[in-house]
Amino acid sequence: MINWDRISELRHEVGKDDFGEVLKMFFEEVELVLAGIETSAASGKLLKDLHFLKGSALNLGFDAMSEICRRAEDAVSGGKIDDINCGLIQSAYLDARTELCSTLG
Repeated sequence: MINWDRISELRHEVGKDDFGEVLKMFFEEVELVLAGIETSAASGKLLKDLHFLKGSALNLGFDAMSEICRRAEDAVSGGKIDDINCGLIQSAYLDARTELCSTLG
């Protein structure tokens, strides 16, 4: 679910003191996009939002979420918008966030 090597790498890159701020910013941005993901298809932003979520998740080591978003991107690109399960993306995010926060304290 979480790529702990990526977490360690990111902590090293930004510094231990700034890592909490990076997490806070990541959580805020992702949660904002997730809040509107179900309506982003109507506004034509679904592919853009999925790409953002995929990249953000990958950057933070939320590998399971990133993979779900990649598959959703592929479905949208193939014209299969009805195949998108927004709840699955949100669950993957919440599960990874819970695991990360409980492990890091």
